[in-house]
Amino acid sequence: MKTLDTVENTAKKLIEIMESGVNPWEKPWKSSNEIYNPVSKTAFTGFNWVMLSLFGSHFTTGYYATYKQIESVGGQVKKGSKGFKTMAPLIVPAKDTAGNIIKDKTVLVGFREYAVFNLDQCENVDKLFPIASEKVNERFMNCESTISATGANITHKMGSGCYYRPSDDTITMEELNSFENSEKYYGTLFHELAHWTGAETRLNRLEKSARFGNPAYAFEELVAELSANFLCNHHGIDSNDRHNASYLKSWVKALRDDSSVILTAAAMAQKACEYIIKQSA
Repeated sequence: MKTLDTVENTAKKLIEIMESGVNPWEKPWKSSNEIYNPVSKTAFTGFNWVMLSLFGSHFTTGYYATYKQIESVGGQVKKGSKGFKTMAPLIVPAKDTAGNIIKDKTVLVGFREYAVFNLDQCENVDKLFPIASEKVNERFMNCESTISATGANITHKMGSGCYYRPSDDTITMEELNSFENSEKYYGTLFHELAHWTGAETRLNRLEKSARFGNPAYAFEELVAELSANFLCNHHGIDSNDRHNASYLKSWVKALRDDSSVILTAAAMAQKACEYIIKQSA
C-alpha cells in the first residue's frame, strides 16, 4: 500500500465516523487510551496516533510493535493477523548547492512505511501489556436487580465494544472494570437494554430498514439514549456527559427533519423504561 493510500484511507475513516455523529476517540470503556510501543518505549504521535486510534479502537490496549520487535522479546504474531501501516519520516543531512553537507541541518525527503501489530494480535507477550489498574468499580445492586429480572442474554467480553444484536437477541458488553466508572457501565448497559426492548417479541419498535447513519437508525439511537437516561434517573445514577457527543449528529439530523420527533421518541423511551422496570416488579 502506498503512503498516499494510507493517508487517504485514514482520512475517509475519520470523516465517516465523524459524519455519523460519533466522537472517534471517546468511549465509556477504557480502550487504546495510550498509543505506545512497549519495546522501543516510545509513544506514537501525529498521524500515526490518529490512524492507530481509529483502526485499532476495538483492541483492549493501544500497544503496538513491529514483527521483529515482537520476535525480539520472545513473542509471535498470530497467524493471519494483519498489520497496521505507520509512517516514519525520512530525514537526511542538508546540503548546499555544491553538494556539501551543512552542519546541524537536516531535510525531510519523504516517509517510510512500516507495519506494526497490536499486542492483542500476538502471543507470548504478556510482559509487554500495561499493568492493569487495581481500581474495582462498584456494582450497584438496584441496577443489577433490574437487569437480571429482564432475563436478557448479556455476554461480557473484553475488547468487544457494547452493542445489541437483533439477529440473535443478545447484548454484548465490556467488563464492569473496563469502564471509567460504574455510572458509565450501567448507563451504557441501560442503553443496550433499551434497544433490546424494541424486539418484535417485546415492544416491536425496531425497524428492519434501520441501517447505520440512516433516519431510522438515528431515531432508534435517540429512543435508546433517552431510555437510558430515564433508567439512570430511576436508579439514582448521574448520567450527565455519559456519551458526550457520540450521538449528537444523529439527534440533530432527526430533530431538524421533524422537530416533533422528540415527542414520539420520548414516548417510546418511556415505554421502554417502563417495560424494563416492570420485569422486576
